[in-house]
Amino acid sequence: MANKPDQMTKTMSLDDMYHHLGRSKMNLILNHPDFKQHFENPRALKVPIGARFSRVSGIERVEVAHAPIGDSKYRKMVRFTFGHSGRKISNTDVYNNFDDERHETIEGRPLKWDHLSSTMHKTDAALEKRMKKMYKEEVGMSIKEAIRKTVSL
Repeated sequence: MANKPDQMTKTMSLDDMYHHLGRSKMNLILNHPDFKQHFENPRALKVPIGARFSRVSGIERVEVAHAPIGDSKYRKMVRFTFGHSGRKISNTDVYNNFDDERHETIEGRPLKWDHLSSTMHKTDAALEKRMKKMYKEEVGMSIKEAIRKTVSL
């Protein structure tokens, strides 16, 4: 068996993370109280979720985060740190995802959530379509029409 690289970072959907980590580690995350609190409440379920895996100096971390859409009150990121040779979660940190410039940081990285854009799936596209439809019903014009109107002013 080949040695695992000491430093790596990989961004993926939760489905891909399940295959990357394996069933036992992913079940630790899915059954963790912080995951259930922040990612399984009804408002949070409407927002796409992505994950980032990192291994530095033998310490494995998984960051699970909401994409940058939806109600910012419910958009969170939870970082799970594995300990005990990866058999238990030794630590969790919860971060908020705000819209303004005063981003919270993780190790100096602003939480802009750009890494989640590559994890969009068909369900996320359907969500985006629904949001555009809701916008059109509320405002009376599509997003493209609103942009064109603003630009022409």
